[in-house]
Amino acid sequence: MRKRLGRYIVVDSDICHGQPTFRGTRVLVHDVLEQVAQGLPWETISEQWRGAVRRPAIAEAVRLAGKALEVVASNAFKIPLELREELAAWQRASANSLALVEHLIRTS
Repeated sequence: MRKRLGRYIVVDSDICHGQPTFRGTRVLVHDVLEQVAQGLPWETISEQWRGAVRRPAIAEAVRLAGKALEVVASNAFKIPLELREELAAWQRASANSLALVEHLIRTS
């Protein structure tokens, strides 16, 4: 079964064990988000995936990750302290990327 999570991101039970991937690829969204969190420029990320993951797809992944984080944060009192601390660290690391995505979306 295939489900679109956005224009560029899909979940397909027959591809990569149902993990979110970029449409038409086997590139895991998680892997690209890790590269964003490491501070790699988006153009470099796209080049490393041989153009299979372009800037708009990366922006969508970051935006969806931000929305997922909002959902998690709204239920933070239900999350163990160790996981809350890890999520807070991830949020701090990705704050600049999220701000850039929001700017790109507003100016598109």
